[in-house]
Amino acid sequence: MRGVLPREPESRYKAKEVERKLAIMKAQQERALGEKYEKVSLSTRIKRFFARILRK
Repeated sequence: MRGVLPREPESRYKAKEVERKLAIMKAQQERALGEKYEKVSLSTRIKRFFARILRK
């Protein structure tokens, strides 16, 4: 399979999947770090959550 180039749509889809997984991992890492350094109040968490959604 080495000499065969992947079909374009499939490779684009795979790239998107990888990107999405990386984004999820990064978000989880940031969340873990944030919770470690500061115990955030629930209201602050909710505000951040909605801010994150609105940013997208």
